[in-house]
Amino acid sequence: MELVVGFAIALLVGVWVYNDAQKRGSASALGWAIGTVGLLIVFLPLWLIIRPPLVTSLCAGCEKYYHGGVSFCPNCGQRLVRL
Repeated sequence: MELVVGFAIALLVGVWVYNDAQKRGSASALGWAIGTVGLLIVFLPLWLIIRPPLVTSLCAGCEKYYHGGVSFCPNCGQRLVRL
C-alpha cells in the first residue's frame, strides 16, 4: 500500500513539473517529468533550483498580466508589439 501511495505522489509531482516546465518554455519538459517520477528526491529539488524564470508582461489594452511570448493578449485579444 505504501508503494502505491509513494508512486501516486511521485506521479502527481511529475505532472506538476511537466506543466511548470511547459509554462516556462522548457524544451525538455517531458524529460524533467520522467526524471521526477523516477527519482523524485533528486529531480524535484534540481528543477526548483535551475528552472527558468516565469516571464510576465502587462498588456497595454486591458492592463492585465500574461505569461510567455505570445503575439496576442490572452485576456482581451489585442495584438502585442514586441520592443
